[in-house]
Amino acid sequence: MWNMAASSKVVGERDQIRSHSLHRTKVKNIQPVLKTRNRKLPRNQHVLRSHSKKDSIRDDLQNAIFTENQHLLKKMLDIDLKPSKLNPIKLHAAKPQLKSLNRESRIRGLVKIQEENQFLLRKL
Repeated sequence: MWNMAASSKVVGERDQIRSHSLHRTKVKNIQPVLKTRNRKLPRNQHVLRSHSKKDSIRDDLQNAIFTENQHLLKKMLDIDLKPSKLNPIKLHAAKPQLKSLNRESRIRGLVKIQEENQFLLRKL
């Protein structure tokens, strides 16, 4: 029909409607090439739906990660609980008190500044 030209718009639309309805009836009455009426339908394969191999691989990976995390946690606890010379609590306690060499001069300077401030305050 693609090589036929319609004489008018109405005739073209009518031909198109007729060809479409003919196509619809052919599609509705189509017969399969293989006869499946007497054959058994394939049974459901739940293995394909369950993805058991994929799930087992994922579970194995999660178990491996869990065991590795447990191992690392145990190592961290051993490190934290083991007595060490580098323990921060012991380092802080053993830290010698540093004495400033110019402490007295700073105190004298502060006392002098406070006296000057008091003198200025009395003037006001």
